[in-house]
Amino acid sequence: MDTPKTTIPDPLVERAIPVLKALEEIVEHRIFILNAIPRVLNKWQEAYHASLYARKPMDLEKLLYDNTTTHYEAARWRIEQLAKNCQKCSVIDYTPLFTSNGTFNFVDDRTRVAYIDDAKHFTPYGLFYLYPLYKNICDKIDW
Repeated sequence: MDTPKTTIPDPLVERAIPVLKALEEIVEHRIFILNAIPRVLNKWQEAYHASLYARKPMDLEKLLYDNTTTHYEAARWRIEQLAKNCQKCSVIDYTPLFTSNGTFNFVDDRTRVAYIDDAKHFTPYGLFYLYPLYKNICDKIDW
């Protein structure tokens, strides 16, 4: 996403900066901020399973909350702005792990098993993909 063309500060970022600064004062080492990922619709699995049972292909992007990615990109931009104002902050980004051909996948292309459930939590299959990311973070922590 391009940075906003306006010079007016974003009110959400402006409200979040003091909160983050207060956290930064009491946190000894690192603050991890989870970057935004596209959201799936509520009860998206019903539509997905119906298409699987009917053996009909389904455009999975139609199951995203906002398939124009406007809100998603704005949230990512805001998180980027917050991280720039925080010395102890690190951004954790799931997008590279679940993106192929420029599309965020919440279902495995080959097996058709979901990475995310209806409650928008990662399934055990999705957590399997996140394990190396968190293992790498934990391995780098030096107490």
